[in-house]
Amino acid sequence: MDSTLFDEKKTSIIQNVLPALRRFLSSREHSAGELVDFLRRRRLCSAEEAVIVLKFLRDEGSIDDERFARNRCEYRFSKFYGPNYIRRELSGLKISSEITNQALAAVTEEEHEERAFQLAGKRLPSLISSEDAREKLSKFLQNRGYSFPQIRAAINRLKEEFPHWARRSVGLQDKGGDEYVQEE
Repeated sequence: MDSTLFDEKKTSIIQNVLPALRRFLSSREHSAGELVDFLRRRRLCSAEEAVIVLKFLRDEGSIDDERFARNRCEYRFSKFYGPNYIRRELSGLKISSEITNQALAAVTEEEHEERAFQLAGKRLPSLISSEDAREKLSKFLQNRGYSFPQIRAAINRLKEEFPHWARRSVGLQDKGGDEYVQEE
C-alpha cells in the first residue's frame, strides 16, 4: 500500500472517530481497553482501525494506561478500598498486571493496614452490639479488598485500642490470644 494512501486513510479514520471519542474522554480518564470497548459498542470503526486511533491518542497523550492506573489507585485508596479490590477493578478495565502492580506499589502495606484499621474503626459502632461483630467486620473489610493479613492487623489493633469492644455487648471473656468464650 502506498504510504500517502495509508496516511490519508489514517487521517480519515481519526477525523471520523475523534469527535465521539473526545466526548467520551471529556467526562473522566479512561483506559485503552475502555476506549476499544466504546469503539466496538458504537461500531465506529473496525478492530484494525481502533489500533490506529489508539496509537494516535497515545501519541498525543490523551490516553495513558499507567497514568490511568495510578490515578484510579489513588482514588480508590482515598475511598478506603484495599489492594485486592483495586487489582480486580483494574483487571476488569483491561489494565495489564504489570501496570497494576506498579500502580499498587505506590501504596505500602503499612498504609493499607492503616486504612483497613481506619475503615474498621468507622464500621465498628454499627456492629458493636452484634454477637458476630468480628466476623462481620472481617467480611466487610474483605469485600472492600483487604487481604487477610491486613484484616487481622486491623482487628488486632482495634482490640488493642478498644479492649472492651469484643466483650462489651455479648459478654465475651478473653481466654488469651485471639480467643474469646461466651460467659456462662
